[in-house]
Amino acid sequence: MTLSQAQAGTPEIRLRLVRPLVSLRAHRSGPGGAGDLRAVLLQAQQLHQHPGSGFDARRDGDRHGGGDDRRRRHRPVAAVNAAFSAVLGAMYMRATHDPIGGPLAMIVSALAIGTFNGVAVGYLRMIPFVVTLAMMTVANGAAVWLTNSISIADIPAAFVDPFFTRYLGIPLSVYIAIAVSILAYVLMSMTVYGRWLYAVGINAKAATRRPHTGQGVIALSYVFAGLIAGIAAIMLTGRLASASSNLASPTLVLDVVSACVVGGISVYGGVGKVYGAILGALFMTLLSNALNAAEVTVYVNQMVRGAIIVVFVAFDHFTARGK
Repeated sequence: MTLSQAQAGTPEIRLRLVRPLVSLRAHRSGPGGAGDLRAVLLQAQQLHQHPGSGFDARRDGDRHGGGDDRRRRHRPVAAVNAAFSAVLGAMYMRATHDPIGGPLAMIVSALAIGTFNGVAVGYLRMIPFVVTLAMMTVANGAAVWLTNSISIADIPAAFVDPFFTRYLGIPLSVYIAIAVSILAYVLMSMTVYGRWLYAVGINAKAATRRPHTGQGVIALSYVFAGLIAGIAAIMLTGRLASASSNLASPTLVLDVVSACVVGGISVYGGVGKVYGAILGALFMTLLSNALNAAEVTVYVNQMVRGAIIVVFVAFDHFTARGK
């Protein structure tokens, strides 16, 4: 099958064309699906625990009257952010045939959404769930309205071809995922900002009583989330040779949560490592491939992964209570 045939075909045909990747980032079946390494990119902004962060945020929270009852939780809006940014960039490239401006448009769009969420949550102290849910609805609706629920194809070959080329036998997407993962690990483990991000995840109220402002840390985390969503939009568009509003399917959100909780990232915040999300993504990929090899239907596949999430979240809950 040629690239032009894949662009003219259905999302299922395009997805089957790009499925044979290295096992590190094997795709699951289903239209609009995306690899679990995409989930790593979309979730590298999670707040995890960093040992020896300079103070005990839980202790300080107790001293100041308990933890923050408005913990900075948000739905995986990065998935919808990536889909919306991919649509904008693909439409721009289809109209101008500019392979450079399209990726830049994706990054700028994703950063704008992340910045809006960060300012609303970090500085205006709006409820994270409400802000991100509203923005997710707006972005998804805008993507559907712009595309009329039709995939955007006819993307310049200069943009698509590098994603179909193997460098030293490895696809470009793997190099990008590895580079982003390394940078995220360095940011979270070796910088002052990473320590404060962990502190905010443990106890935002106690962290904001320190000289550094917790609001700025929270706002910047949303900006980083937007940046990663923009990178994911570029990877999705390049590997599928198209963009559509259904890139952010509910199963993608399930992949995101699965990779994180299996990798030891606490849903309560402040605990976890970037490499844990990577290992969790690899485990969920192997599980999904095994279920597909056993000819298990996609619905049963989703049920199994959902059950795994419940088990690991329950374990995380009882572990947190034990502390």
